[in-house]
Amino acid sequence: MEAESLNSFWEDSDRKESVLNTARNAGVLSAKRAGELIPIPFTYSLSRIAIKITRLDSPPGMRIEAEVQGEARAGLEAAALSAVSGAGITLLHLLGGADQGMKIREIRLAKWSKYQSAGISQA
Repeated sequence: MEAESLNSFWEDSDRKESVLNTARNAGVLSAKRAGELIPIPFTYSLSRIAIKITRLDSPPGMRIEAEVQGEARAGLEAAALSAVSGAGITLLHLLGGADQGMKIREIRLAKWSKYQSAGISQA
C-alpha cells in the first residue's frame, strides 16, 4: 500500500472505522464458515474470535491478526487463517480503488496451542 493512500485512509476516522469494522466482520464470518470451505474431518465449536487490524508504517500497510478459541480436535488453525484471509480480502476490495498497488503479502500461523492465532502483513 502506498504511504499516501495509507495516510489518507487512516486520517479519515469515519471511513476508517466503517472499513475496519466491515473487514473485522468479514473475518469473523470467514472463521465461522471455514469448515464449509476446507475439508476438516472433525467438527469444532468456536467460543471466541478476535480480529485486530493495526497500521504499519514500514512498509506502509496494515497487519491483521486473528485469534480463535474453541473446542476441537482440529480445524481451529483453519478458522484463524480463514479469518485473516477474509478480513484481508475485504480490505483489498474496499480500498483497492484508492490504491491499486495493494497486495496481501503473507499469511501464516503465528502460534499453535490450545487456541489458534494467525497473522497477515498487507502492504
